[in-house]
Amino acid sequence: KRIHLIGMGSSYNACLLGSYWIEKIAKIPTVCSNSSEFRYRDPVIEEGTLIIPVSQSGETADTLSASHLMKQSGYDQLSIVNAKNTELERITNNSIYMRANKEIGVASTKTFMSTLQILFTLALYLAQNSNSKLINSKLFDDYKNIPNYMNNILDNAELIKKISKKYSEYSNFLYLGRGYNYPIAMEGALKLKELSYIHAEGYPAGEMKHGPISLIEEKMPVFAIITDGDYLSKMISNIREIGARNGNIIVLSNCPDKLDKSWYSDLINFDYTDDNFSPFLSTVCIQLFSIYIAMERNLDIDQPRHLAKSVTVE
Repeated sequence: KRIHLIGMGSSYNACLLGSYWIEKIAKIPTVCSNSSEFRYRDPVIEEGTLIIPVSQSGETADTLSASHLMKQSGYDQLSIVNAKNTELERITNNSIYMRANKEIGVASTKTFMSTLQILFTLALYLAQNSNSKLINSKLFDDYKNIPNYMNNILDNAELIKKISKKYSEYSNFLYLGRGYNYPIAMEGALKLKELSYIHAEGYPAGEMKHGPISLIEEKMPVFAIITDGDYLSKMISNIREIGARNGNIIVLSNCPDKLDKSWYSDLINFDYTDDNFSPFLSTVCIQLFSIYIAMERNLDIDQPRHLAKSVTVE
């Protein structure tokens, strides 16, 4: 009847996007919680709720604690993990493997993408029983073409590298998005922090007027994710407000033809797809942007300081 996703860091960001997909495509009420907060707030979970804990390592301490709590309360669980023979598997009994092989870098990149793929596929599977009007042959054709669209981004990565170099000496960033793009904005900010040691915050663009707009100035670049869909006009309004306050705007978009060049400082574009799939492509762009900035700053992109691949203590 309901689904509750839990995770930490990049897994949490993936869960947040997954909750959007499941509700929109499968029409199943779905929420997302940060594992470290979940267990301490005495959560009230309704009967018939499936708990989905997500952890690349399967050993994340806070996620294990949350999963233990749900097991003691008798809820069904389905974990999503990359590593095999983990504690999270043993707690939940049922698992879906990311099959991303070993991820060398500490920061989650390919496992984040694998989690998105699993959650989107799960939404499609659950939608089979909901008679969703979104399920059609074109949707599946577009889904199959995602690797080709990703290759197009990689083939033109020099543009992202050039823009990254321009912004590599800045100390603060603001990432904005709406709908599906909000979790990707969160992940973009997290990746920049992890790899480049640059302070960055991800916000829903609608939240901008409730505080973040006071930070807008020339030295605070704004990374705005804009895709062709329900939020296009609102995102245009957001970036025009930022521009009116002399903000530097990097736009990541699949519909540059609908944006006036005077509204932004720099543009990264990717192939147009159904809005359901744009997060897969924008993810590649935000990851490359963070990697190139870190490289420009001569930082170790595989072993960022103070970070561990598996956080086994709270």
